[in-house]
Amino acid sequence: MTRVVKAVGKEGEWLEEAVRVLRSGGLVAFPTETVYGLGADAFNESAVLKVFKVKRRPLGDALILHISGMEMVPQCVSEFPEDAEKLARRFWPGPLTLILGKAEPVPKVVTGGRRKVGVRWPAHPVAEAIIAGLGKPVVAPSANLSGRPSPTRASDVLTDLGGLIDLVVDGGETPIGIESTVLDLTVDPPTILRPGAIPKEEIEDVLGRPVALKPGTGSSKRARYSPSKQLVIVEAPASLPAEGTALREYAERVLQTALGLCGEGGVILASSETAAMYVVSGLKVIDIGSRSNALDVARKLYKALRIAEALAKTCIVSEDFPGGGLWVAIRYRLRSAAHKVVPWR
Repeated sequence: MTRVVKAVGKEGEWLEEAVRVLRSGGLVAFPTETVYGLGADAFNESAVLKVFKVKRRPLGDALILHISGMEMVPQCVSEFPEDAEKLARRFWPGPLTLILGKAEPVPKVVTGGRRKVGVRWPAHPVAEAIIAGLGKPVVAPSANLSGRPSPTRASDVLTDLGGLIDLVVDGGETPIGIESTVLDLTVDPPTILRPGAIPKEEIEDVLGRPVALKPGTGSSKRARYSPSKQLVIVEAPASLPAEGTALREYAERVLQTALGLCGEGGVILASSETAAMYVVSGLKVIDIGSRSNALDVARKLYKALRIAEALAKTCIVSEDFPGGGLWVAIRYRLRSAAHKVVPWR
């Protein structure tokens, strides 16, 4: 049975229990600023193997080490170069994972046998307290079944992993809602393997040089973020405005696609600007935020996918969200989750 405890205050029984479970080789789900992570002692190989088994995650799909301060860095990596120092000063604690050469003691099961490892310092008081309480890094991939939408609420964790893990620390909804940016600093130019909450442009500004973007070239190419019902994305033109005739024409195309593919049993994921346009169809509509606020859409995305799969009798149709900055990460996740993309033309 999975126990659930509320994280009240910076310390207390919830923290003591979380640390006790981790020290005993158990699994603890807890919130970070991105999504809920499934935590295990990174240096306990049997505990790490449980993470793979519970999530049904392929062995060899490398895990990220989570730390609670710079003093833990030497436990994780063989060296911390100047670029890493610059990025850590700007973005840590925060949603940026740096891939560097691994320290010798890091178990091979964590890195999939590779000589490099991802490290990040999450910016969430619950995550920081648990890791600091344990006194060493933890692995903490998303606390869901592999391939499913990542969890942003404790209830999402229980839906996927209830009865399979020891403890869920409920710290409320996560504030960002999508995973960290993963940046490989072992290659030249530095390469983003997963777009995330820190946009490419901000990383380039810190480093003072270009950064490559090659999502899907990391340790795994498995399906990600997908709801159980078919998800269809209707491609939008790159210059789609947040209002006006072009947006109305795009919404009409989304509506016709939803009616054609899903019928009355479908669900539409819509922007705030267009949500009201679909109500007359009789389809269920979920507002996932404004086209002028990428952080709002990111925060709502996984929750919306989980709600939509529960509501949909047939399939889910989502609007597209082109643009730079954080929109790149949002679009990447929608594309990764989609079963089909309907071309704009």
